Amino acid sequence: MPLRTIGRLTQKQVINAKPPKDTRAVLLADGGGLYLQCTLGADDSVRRSWTFRYQMDFKRHELGLGALHTIGLADARERARQFRQQIIEGVDPLNARREAKRERLAQKAAQAKAVTFRECAEAYLKVHSDKWRNARHRAQWTATLSSYVYPTLGDLAVADIDVGHVQRALEPIWQRIPETARRTRSRVELVMDYATAAKFRSGDNPASWNVLRHLLGGKKQVAHHPALPFAEAPNFFSELRSKDSVTCNGTAARGLDGDQDGPSARRAMVRNRSAGQGVDGAGGTHEVRPGTSHPALQ
Repeated sequence: MPLRTIGRLTQKQVINAKPPKDTRAVLLADGGGLYLQCTLGADDSVRRSWTFRYQMDFKRHELGLGALHTIGLADARERARQFRQQIIEGVDPLNARREAKRERLAQKAAQAKAVTFRECAEAYLKVHSDKWRNARHRAQWTATLSSYVYPTLGDLAVADIDVGHVQRALEPIWQRIPETARRTRSRVELVMDYATAAKFRSGDNPASWNVLRHLLGGKKQVAHHPALPFAEAPNFFSELRSKDSVTCNGTAARGLDGDQDGPSARRAMVRNRSAGQGVDGAGGTHEVRPGTSHPALQ
């Protein structure tokens, strides 16, 4: 009986195949380039898998098809038949497999590129917000992103966001509300770090302060009112009381509360007002001079 060139193995032979005695591996040919590979593991258990061998352009190649427990005899033969058909058509099965893998990776990259900043921020919050003990902190995160970031970055793919985008989002608030702007920038940076870790983007973080500090500048300097000289305090408080308004009296009372005598100084102010006397900055009294007015109240 002539030897069959294809379909040599029976189902029983495949199930019971194992390396010969004193060997660790064996290849059993099914024909047409298909082989059943049997090896002994470290625990001496038999491992069976399929492989396809062929030659193209004077080069030998080998393709793994999978383990026997996943790819049965019939499936292995069908895959080997498809490979032989590709070879007849001039297509290298190994190159075709590699190209299919590149296409899958490109499709996955395109899907990742479609992830918007808003979606990425929501994913970041879902992962990290449970660790925050303060509910107010999460509310502040959501509020700052919704108010100052989403209008500019929300619908952009995180893979496309650059330094210029982040700069445009922060510029309107950078000098107006600097502390909020600083926290907002930090939150954008964390979301972009998350996007990089999740393979939604690559490259440097566009919200990094190392770059943005050159574009946004430092914080706006706050101009404070000059301090009141101590020697002028008596006239200032006397003038406040002479205005006879709730605001002025309240300001005088708060100013005196800042002294170590506190409430006693406030009581002295009320007591001495009826006697036509003022209260100096140390809780003492002085005489109110008619016609005088402190510059701060002019």
